[in-house]
Amino acid sequence: MWEWTGTTIMGGGALIRGGSFASPPLYAQCTFLNAAPVELRSRGISFRVVREA
Repeated sequence: MWEWTGTTIMGGGALIRGGSFASPPLYAQCTFLNAAPVELRSRGISFRVVREA
């Protein structure tokens, strides 16, 4: 699953990281970054839910 990050880019987009089930293996790494418009909706882009222990 591509993961939305809190980093915005010029033009109103945001960085996404990690690749999805439909991505080539090169993209399926947590260190791989890409950009997407913030209004983009896709089954392959989500966010991580974090809870303090």
